[in-house]
Amino acid sequence: MSSYLDYLPPVLRSPDLGCLLTVFEKLLSGIEDGVTTRGTPVAMTIDTLPDLYDPARTPKQFLPWLAGWLGFELRSGWTTAQKRRVVAEIMRLHLLRGTSGGLAGLLDLAVPVPQRQRITLDAGAKVLFARPEPGGETRVHTLLSQGPYIRPAPSRTLAYSGLVSPQCLAITPDGDLIVGDAGGVGGKPKPGVWRITRTGAYADQTGAPPVPRPLGPASWDLNSPVAVAVDPTPPGWKLYVLDAQPTSLRLSRVASATPFQQETLQLHASVRTVVDIAAAFDAGHLFILNKKDKRVVDIDLAALAAEPRTIALPGLTGPRSLTVAADGRLIIGDARAEGPAELFRVDRAGGAPAPLLAAVPARDNPLLAPYAVVQEDTHVLLVLDVGLQPDQDPNFHYLHRALRPAALYRVDLRISPPRVTRATEQGGLVFPCGMVWHEGTVYLCDGGEPLHETGLNAEPRRNFRASANELGVIVHFARTGATTEDQRTALRSIADALDRERPASALTTRLTAIGAN
Repeated sequence: MSSYLDYLPPVLRSPDLGCLLTVFEKLLSGIEDGVTTRGTPVAMTIDTLPDLYDPARTPKQFLPWLAGWLGFELRSGWTTAQKRRVVAEIMRLHLLRGTSGGLAGLLDLAVPVPQRQRITLDAGAKVLFARPEPGGETRVHTLLSQGPYIRPAPSRTLAYSGLVSPQCLAITPDGDLIVGDAGGVGGKPKPGVWRITRTGAYADQTGAPPVPRPLGPASWDLNSPVAVAVDPTPPGWKLYVLDAQPTSLRLSRVASATPFQQETLQLHASVRTVVDIAAAFDAGHLFILNKKDKRVVDIDLAALAAEPRTIALPGLTGPRSLTVAADGRLIIGDARAEGPAELFRVDRAGGAPAPLLAAVPARDNPLLAPYAVVQEDTHVLLVLDVGLQPDQDPNFHYLHRALRPAALYRVDLRISPPRVTRATEQGGLVFPCGMVWHEGTVYLCDGGEPLHETGLNAEPRRNFRASANELGVIVHFARTGATTEDQRTALRSIADALDRERPASALTTRLTAIGAN
């Protein structure tokens, strides 16, 4: 009986067919009469066919063939181990081809040493949302990506405005989002404050056909809205906007009555010089986090002219975020130049700030730069982390001691030591800096990569976030372990991947800022 019967379904394994197959077995295998075919090259090839399609077990010469099935070209300089990883992942990413998520995953695969850099794809999502669930990672969804419309060349004039680079976020009692926007490069379009519905639409329109318009009167001249806070006290609500002017800080109040009216409030002289801030509102008080001087300014809105009380923050290194907890105490996120970030609980009456994560081992604390903190419940915090550790060298903005993808984290204070886990999937965020929590949903604002105008590697000013149908790829490198040649190799690999994957009608503009160790 032919051993070829072993490869047929049981219903076909008859003696007659077994005798017939011995003829084919002899011809195909080239064996002598009376010798079994088990262990011969043909049989062994059939037995090992599944291995040819497994990236982990296929011979290395078959790896380019497998990659070619999905239109991916392996680079000659990659190691065999890296080629196997790329082929295994490219099969999954093929299902996402043509999407921003698929392109982001492809760029991660295209670099030779992925742990030495952070690659972020900025597709222009301005406001996002997620519904985190305990015990897992949820996806971040885009709520609003529509920005301004700039007419094509040669006029390049602004047809209508919109969000470009959101910097701060608040929510009204009726559920609308208030977004402070830094505007475009060179003030085109101008900075503004916008009201966004939870369905992802601009709440305020003007003209025929209607186009989005910012909150407040047209005469409201904003320079850089750095913090917004809502007073929900009836009747109606009031919005407080902190605007960083070139030489001072300006506080404006907008009433919810229609049409929205804006008034500039006179702050005490000691507050007008505060810069680099975050803010929160609670029970008639506006709390301003002075990041530079590491203190909190407590402004009684009923006595604006009086000198405000200040709360010192000894022990903090780089405070980034401020929120008022349900018990009235303040929670401040603090970034460190060395080691992971920390969260502090601060009593409004004064006293030393109490660290919340001091007992967490450094390996279990992934926080690097907490730009926003909210309470999910009494003992659980949600922390929005940018993932880029503050660096002391202003000349090289894209070199960092530590770097991770931006993400939302959950901090569970019910156990000792507290547990810090990632609450959102990787990707979808660029440089998120504002967050609010409402009815089980967290809303985020993402301003995109900050545009640096100082330093040896100040990049050219590109206003791609204010233009339609543009996206950016931003690469940050680890300060140690990535030489200048490593950086150039990674950027070349990314450029090659973009050239292969872009549509034929798409144009690319490459702006690089190579740093040195």
